[in-house]
Amino acid sequence: MAACEFDIVTRASRGDRDAAEELYNMHFPRVYRIALAYSRHYDDAADIAQETFIKAFEKLDTLSKPESFGAWISQIARTTALNKINWRKARHESYPTKEEAIDLFLYAPENDTDAMVEREREIVRRVIADIPREDFRRTVEMFYTGDGMTVERIARKLKVEVSTVTTRLNRFRSRYRKEIMKRILELREEE
Repeated sequence: MAACEFDIVTRASRGDRDAAEELYNMHFPRVYRIALAYSRHYDDAADIAQETFIKAFEKLDTLSKPESFGAWISQIARTTALNKINWRKARHESYPTKEEAIDLFLYAPENDTDAMVEREREIVRRVIADIPREDFRRTVEMFYTGDGMTVERIARKLKVEVSTVTTRLNRFRSRYRKEIMKRILELREEE
């Protein structure tokens, strides 16, 4: 975390609304991607992100290490998302399942630090870049690096059926999951 962000967290914890808004703007994309990775639904992801920031700002004065704000709010987002999923299950509401571990590795790794997240994303980017078929590669890129693009939005953008996008993503997961997970686990062992 840059010294500037450290100062912003400190100011926000003292009640500075401008600093809180700055933190929100800086971290919303990450929180939203985590929420979307778990929920796979735009509206729920937006609700989860909003709940995450409310919880974070209410408890900001308890954060002992302002430099760990990114990891801290990411964990709040994951917990909030899982609580939402469990709440839906308890009410017997249907909810899309988390597709495969690769989604969570890309959007919400367990050892969430900015550097670790970026290294893990780079692994996924490299694997995606090596996909030989351009249409297949483009679909996967849009899903994993397109700021939370839904399958429906990707289908519209590529002018293909939703089932085509879903098939390509499922094939990517089944073909490359082991390779990505292996590389990520090796990276984590190095840490």
